[in-house]
Amino acid sequence: MEVIQKNEAFGRIDGKMKFSYVHVFVRQDGVLYSGKWTDRLNLPKTLDDLQELKKIPTEDRGPVVKTAWSPIHVKTPSFLAYIDGNLEQRIAREVQTCEILGKKPHPNIATYYGYHDTHGRVSMVMFLGVATYT
Repeated sequence: MEVIQKNEAFGRIDGKMKFSYVHVFVRQDGVLYSGKWTDRLNLPKTLDDLQELKKIPTEDRGPVVKTAWSPIHVKTPSFLAYIDGNLEQRIAREVQTCEILGKKPHPNIATYYGYHDTHGRVSMVMFLGVATYT
């Protein structure tokens, strides 16, 4: 079981705001759950430790896509790129190229939207309005 997120909840007890519980979001076997945990100093070890456990449906959520909306394509490296070497150089070259192309967009090239970083490193490159071909 992996704890994904936790949020402390407080309530008014005897006229004072006091700690009530930790709302915990966990993932186990690819399934997301939420529950309450009363120990704010330690994390739960199993699903059985949580009170008011609820499975959170994550499939087919969100509104149906409208054709007038602009999609964003998120490009991440393949796992093979992590072992083939020079991953950082390859990503840096792609971002630098996209930054140049972004200054003079072309209708046949996806518009570079930017990058996302994780721990101060580029982890995704994003493009706006990528066409879907069938």
